[in-house]
Amino acid sequence: EREGGSTGAAPSPSPLPAQAAVYEMRTYRLSAIASIRKLVRAFEGGLAAKAAAARRELGEEPGAAGELALFGSVEVGDLDAVVELWRYPTAEACARARRAARLAPEWKDAVRSVATGVSQFKVQLMRAEALSPMQ
Repeated sequence: EREGGSTGAAPSPSPLPAQAAVYEMRTYRLSAIASIRKLVRAFEGGLAAKAAAARRELGEEPGAAGELALFGSVEVGDLDAVVELWRYPTAEACARARRAARLAPEWKDAVRSVATGVSQFKVQLMRAEALSPMQ
């Protein structure tokens, strides 16, 4: 046993809270004719409208309608891809925010303007494990 009573073993992770946050990762794989710059420009205004629609649906309380945690492009590996990572308090909040965003004209316009350049679109819903710094 080490000084202070520690055995040196890693602490066991604490259990997830009952209402652990979920992360929605949206990956846009671009075709050869598309550019990341064009998608970013299109989404600059569209993402704000998407978030505003979610707040109208789910309320103004911080985090209730989801928060954009990351918007970035892939630098190593499968190139020509852009990722949106949203944090939601629950899977239900994620689904409600997605439905609300589909009604936002600016978001629909942004998606429509880049749709022909997106060769693959993938959505993943993830839950953080207890040891993750992002909860």
